[in-house]
Amino acid sequence: MWTAERYFDEVQAVRDGLGLNKYHLIGHSWGTTLAVGFAARHSYGILSISLHSPVMSFPLFYYIAPTFKQGLNGKARQVIDYLELKGEWTRSSYDEACMEIIKMHVTRTRPLPEAIKKLIAGRNAAVHVIMVASKSELNLPGNLKTVNVTSQLSRLDVTVLMTCGADDLCTPAYTKWQSEFAKDLQYHIIQGSAHMTRTGRWNSSGYKGRF
Repeated sequence: MWTAERYFDEVQAVRDGLGLNKYHLIGHSWGTTLAVGFAARHSYGILSISLHSPVMSFPLFYYIAPTFKQGLNGKARQVIDYLELKGEWTRSSYDEACMEIIKMHVTRTRPLPEAIKKLIAGRNAAVHVIMVASKSELNLPGNLKTVNVTSQLSRLDVTVLMTCGADDLCTPAYTKWQSEFAKDLQYHIIQGSAHMTRTGRWNSSGYKGRF
């Protein structure tokens, strides 16, 4: 049951349920995959599409992910690869290693916002195991590993806004590559931010505000 196509159909169900005839479509992260996959099938009524921290080609992201591992300390890098490939997610050492990734490339706000903590704790583990099959998302052995909707983006005839954080999991280079598939595009990099661009940033001189 858990496939990208199922989720595309669910977006259609929400649109139909709300009775939307003209609307702006917004997606973030995995939501950008849904936005493009849905819009390629049901483009009627879409006025614009906003894609934030996009990940539309999971196969390419799989090849980018090792660069993030290089930024981890040696122990965290080994723990993530060893335990994820064995499917052992319950060890505290694994959670600590994943938290390094979150602090570096997901949100730069310190301390972590309560909303982020609740999001991490409340993730539907059963679905995540099937779709992604890792907490760090640096290894992608799940059902998403072959999903790629970049060619579908090139079929859309609406204006597309694409953004990412300068320290994003979906890196500026990766985002730029994806942006080249759009016909009518505005592209922006948000400095001092990571994957969750709305949570602001942090450096040695303190908190620097919100986007």
